[in-house]
Amino acid sequence: MTTVAGVAPTVYGLGGTDPFMAPMALSLGYGLVFATPLILILVPCLYMAYVDLTSKFQPRDENS
Repeated sequence: MTTVAGVAPTVYGLGGTDPFMAPMALSLGYGLVFATPLILILVPCLYMAYVDLTSKFQPRDENS
């Protein structure tokens, strides 16, 4: 969130404009906004699905 807040003035031209930096800051800011929740939700869900599937297909121990 701090990185997104840090690039926001560059994206919206506060304190001056730079036509070469604004597109880079825009893609960095919005990329972080959309990728962070995706990574924080999707990766753990996929990992848990992997754990469930591998535990389902492993042979059971007959002694316990």
